[in-house]
Amino acid sequence: MTTAPQKTASERSEATEHDVAVLRDALGLLKDREQVAERLLASSAKHSFDPDTELDWVSPVEDGKWYWPPELLSLYDTPMWH
Repeated sequence: MTTAPQKTASERSEATEHDVAVLRDALGLLKDREQVAERLLASSAKHSFDPDTELDWVSPVEDGKWYWPPELLSLYDTPMWH
């Protein structure tokens, strides 16, 4: 039974540097990925809201008003709905 030759520390270091260079070519620099992540997080925050702070939970319930568009309710336009 033969075993594969062990790599020296410098060979492992060179392989690691090469792997990092290949990953940078494929994925872009870490800084670039962080910038994309920040942009996506900011966009997500802009298109969402925090119900704990943005809804008036103490106001009285108004009869006859929808709190959600009826078209988005799971029973909308089903036999049970009618």
